[in-house]
Parts: sequence; structure tokens; C-alpha cells
Amino acid sequence: MIPPTWQHSHAGPVSPQLARVTQVLFHLGQQVSGPQGYSRVVPAIRRQQSRLVHGKPAEGQRHVATAIGDALDTYFKRRVEAAMNCGELPRDLHVAGTRGKGPDVVWEAELAGWDLTSAEAGRDHVDRDAIRRPNYLHYYWVLGY
Repeated sequence: MIPPTWQHSHAGPVSPQLARVTQVLFHLGQQVSGPQGYSRVVPAIRRQQSRLVHGKPAEGQRHVATAIGDALDTYFKRRVEAAMNCGELPRDLHVAGTRGKGPDVVWEAELAGWDLTSAEAGRDHVDRDAIRRPNYLHYYWVLGY
């Protein structure tokens, strides 16, 4: 079992069903953020109209790390939706939109959330999605890349 990155102090142990869903999402995250995933998102990044920069972006520019993160995020969410459609994941999971703040995937029935994000941003996401919203989720996983 993959332990939660954050767990509410009143939450009980992770259920077997929640552990299984987490395992599937973890593997999807690994596939998306591995070589196969990058080979799929790089062409999408190259087609963007914005100029990619490494420093602070000006108008009409995007930081390269942001562009990569957004592309990986979109690809992950598509893979999650496909897994839901084929029965590999529960259909009552909620997949967030592309520009929303919060976890990428939420399972309200289990009060659980998962977020694919960089190790650098992971701590801020835990703070934003779980610690500052203590009554929102009982379990939270960062699926880092």
C-alpha cells in the first residue's frame, strides 16, 4: 500500500478499495511522467503559440516547466478518464478541469484526493488542498514526477 502524503487526524485506516485505486493512479502517474509520457507531451508543447522561456515569462511567454507540467497534467487526466470508462477505476471519481486549483482526482465517497505534480510543488499542493481545507479531504496523495 502507498501511504497517504497527508491524512486527517480523524481518518481511519485506508480501505482496501481506496488502496487499490491509489495503486492504479500511482501507476498511471508513473506512465505519464516516464519516457512514454514525455514522448507524447513534447509534440503538444511544441505546437503551443507561446514562446517558452526558462526565466520569468513576459506577456505571450510561458515558463518551460509550467508548459511541461500542464501537458503532463492533461495527459494524466485523460488516462484516468480512460481507466474509469473501461472499469479499471470507479466511475464516481471526479477528474478536475485543466485550470482548476485543487487535486487532479477526487473521490468524494472516500474523501480522498490525488494530485500529479512535481516534487518541487508537492508541498505547496498538500498545504493548499489538504492542510488549509481540513474538512475537505481525509486522505491526500501527491503522485510526484
